[in-house]
Amino acid sequence: MMEPTSNEKKAPAGPWVDIALLVVRIVFGGSLAIIGFEKLNSVEDFTGVVSSLGFPLPTLFAWLAVLSEAGGGICIAIGFMTRLSALATTAVMAVACYAHISVWGHPHATIWALDLAKFLTLSGGMGAGWFLVAFLAIASFGGGSYVVDQTLFDSLGGGKKDN
Repeated sequence: MMEPTSNEKKAPAGPWVDIALLVVRIVFGGSLAIIGFEKLNSVEDFTGVVSSLGFPLPTLFAWLAVLSEAGGGICIAIGFMTRLSALATTAVMAVACYAHISVWGHPHATIWALDLAKFLTLSGGMGAGWFLVAFLAIASFGGGSYVVDQTLFDSLGGGKKDN
């Protein structure tokens, strides 16, 4: 196995980092799954929201977003296909942030980059900013050591896997 060169960046390692990633995955993944399952009860209403954003095929995109939130949230929380799930939900959260900031006239639309605290607040539907940041980090660094992927990979005799 090749050792990384001095200018290659390594993902953080250690038991505390793995515990922190586990907590972030459970809190944000679990929260997003709950939000997604709530939208399953009113997917027709959510289709109207997606349509108001100007998406073609709003029913298809509404279902993709809801399934990404519900299924992706569960996958992130338990650590199954963690990076892929985090990447998909990051895309959904980017659209949600765009909708809240640009389309629906969020009061901080013109200064959101300067006022990150307002961008990330949970009020006014801007919790999507927190989800976006958390899932982007998980997509970048992986889910840590405490993931279902690792357990499945080990049970199949695969050894260490990059989560």
